[in-house]
Amino acid sequence: MRFKGKVRWLEKEEQELYRIAMDYFRSRARAYSSRIRELQRSWLAIDHLLAKTIRESGWHNIPEVAFFGRIDISFDGFEVESRYIGYAGADIEDTRILDWRTPLADVYYSAYGVGRVSYIADGKVKEVELTLRRKFREHGRTISIISTEHAPLPFYSVPRELPGEVDIKPRKGFSDYLDELLSRTSDALMRDIVKTIDAEQNRAIRTDSRALLVRGGPGTGKTAVALHRIAYLNYQHQNQKPRRAGLQLAYISPTQRLGVYTSGVFRSIPDSIPHFFSIDELMDHYIRMHAQWLPKREQNRIRLESRLQFEERMLSASNDLKRAFQQLNSSDMVGRLVYRLQEVAIERIRNEIGAERIQNLLTDLGEARNQLANLRKELSPYDNSRGVKGILDIVKTVCEHMDNALQLLEELTALTKEQMAQWLSKESVSSLSELTENRIFKEIDNRLNHLVWELPALRELPRLNRSASEIISKYSAELRKVLDMLNPFWLFRSALEVPQIIEFVEQKVGKNAKQILKSFHRDDYEIAYGAKPLVCLFLQSLCSTQESLLSGHAVITIDEAQNLPYSALLFIRRLTGTSSYITVIGDSNQSIATLGSSLHDIERLFDAQAYHLTQVYRSNPHIIRAALVLLNQEQAPNFLMRTTGAMPTVFRGSIEGAANLARDLHVRNKYNSTAIITKTLDEAIRIGEITKLPVAKEDSPSPTTGIFVIPLNLCSGLEFDAVVVANVSDENYDSNSPEDRRRLYVASTRAMHTLVFHQEPNSTSSLIDSLLSRNLVKMHK
Repeated sequence: MRFKGKVRWLEKEEQELYRIAMDYFRSRARAYSSRIRELQRSWLAIDHLLAKTIRESGWHNIPEVAFFGRIDISFDGFEVESRYIGYAGADIEDTRILDWRTPLADVYYSAYGVGRVSYIADGKVKEVELTLRRKFREHGRTISIISTEHAPLPFYSVPRELPGEVDIKPRKGFSDYLDELLSRTSDALMRDIVKTIDAEQNRAIRTDSRALLVRGGPGTGKTAVALHRIAYLNYQHQNQKPRRAGLQLAYISPTQRLGVYTSGVFRSIPDSIPHFFSIDELMDHYIRMHAQWLPKREQNRIRLESRLQFEERMLSASNDLKRAFQQLNSSDMVGRLVYRLQEVAIERIRNEIGAERIQNLLTDLGEARNQLANLRKELSPYDNSRGVKGILDIVKTVCEHMDNALQLLEELTALTKEQMAQWLSKESVSSLSELTENRIFKEIDNRLNHLVWELPALRELPRLNRSASEIISKYSAELRKVLDMLNPFWLFRSALEVPQIIEFVEQKVGKNAKQILKSFHRDDYEIAYGAKPLVCLFLQSLCSTQESLLSGHAVITIDEAQNLPYSALLFIRRLTGTSSYITVIGDSNQSIATLGSSLHDIERLFDAQAYHLTQVYRSNPHIIRAALVLLNQEQAPNFLMRTTGAMPTVFRGSIEGAANLARDLHVRNKYNSTAIITKTLDEAIRIGEITKLPVAKEDSPSPTTGIFVIPLNLCSGLEFDAVVVANVSDENYDSNSPEDRRRLYVASTRAMHTLVFHQEPNSTSSLIDSLLSRNLVKMHK
């Protein structure tokens, strides 16, 4: 074999190429930034489209590093050439830097040693000879070699005067680098893992499966994999021929705070930033969207309980109520319940309306529509006259409202004849609401009266408008009654009160079903979090319009799915269908929500291919071993990527003393984030008042740094340098409760470097005693 171009065997040769590459990327970013500004000043739409394309490509951004890896490959078995791996692609001197998402870059991440390897491109398996794989680390404006694996070829030789220049054992070199990375303090936002993606993570990122379930314990990189998969899929789409615009991307999480934290990944991958939604945002928007036509005073009464409020309420709720919410949102029951609610709602509307009344409405509203059509026809010859075009636009809008209203009445007529199962159109209901206000007819009348003074030939036209207006006024009360009957809140609540629904629920949750159902819908416009997914599914079953915040999104990621109700996941599934790429992230051991989902149900719902990540990157090994005992699991994972760290400690004393310890740890170790984690929000607020520390809340999800108090329900998916778990006692964390054990496990595994269990002086804790007896924790001195 012979080498094409420069071999660049020595570190100084690699450093020279790195300097040239960084200069190129800086120059390119300046040029494209200037080009974007120039295009945005243009009045041509095509120039603005081109500016958008450049922004989506990310060419105006300077990559974090020019490259971090290198592969030497032979496509034909005779000639070897080098390819470098980085955040963005470019041709530099005699070689090429590949974007990490290109098909060939798969060889860098997935290959085991040098030799014959394969990758997939254009739907075909391609084989190449890998002769070298090298990893680098950056030091500001320069780099050094971490490790080099190479075939015994003559052009890979160290000059005699530089022995040991690149003689680094590959496994140890990268292991030392990774250990150094993992020992760093946390960031306010999640970091990307482009430089350290392992083989199992790489397989999950690059799979061509449309639906994916990524499983794994705390710190295995589940969320990072899913977010990098977003970037990978977007890149693949953009680089198809002909080149396409970027996809719409979405990330859904239980809390806004987790969305803010994970957004940090895209600091280095700016061409693939998704829209971030909490599950509350998604459901609340859908419910409010179907109530837009309600009078403002009624819209202002809408109260939708948040996930955090619900979880706090459930901590002190009866077991019967918790079980009821769980069962009615479960995979076994939710579909049948929503189907029955739909049947009851349709039957009630059918009984309330009556075919004859609707037929009269249809006939007379049709006549009003004809009057407006005649008005439009008479005005059309004068559309160039001053003032006429404005009236025509308004009349056109009224005609569209009339068409929508007539369509709704026809659908209701079919409903009375038992011919339809899905009928309600949000647009039709909104149009009917607009017509009942009658304001629009008054505006037309005023404009026509002014127009007649200028164009006397049109003096008969106000009569046509008044005729249509009088018909609407005549039926105003009837139309308002129809609107009131279609109020989604009234429909849902009245359906819950029907005897057959109560009887159905009684079969599942017992004789107190009626009382339980009242807690779903505690007021005319107040809906509990545990009922919101049911309301969304109920509206989906009735409405022909499926518009939502997810409309048009081709790639969707759902994080911490084990803490989302199955009913909410079913709602998302019905919104997206099977055309979108879906990645779902979950870990059954981290299920701490009252309303959660089993991974088996999730896998079946999305028809997902499961990937199980096994290598733990976050917490030090002592923290992981102690946390697993809290789950009654003695066996530690086989793949703990961190090999050293401090043993967890137990601090017995007041919460003020624990807060002072947290302050000392934070300052002494130069940590970025130290969290005091509480079981409840009320407890977090109380401790915040005592210790004068800030309390993290969901309604202000800014990045969290410094020392702070945070309730456990806001911690899912987050990580902190140090964690103090507040008030670990038998009363607060019952050793016989699997739920409390999981809560303590999740709280513990938020810690990267330091974990402290706080215990009040006179309290007891069987769980802490168990850890002490196994020498997995030690007392704080």
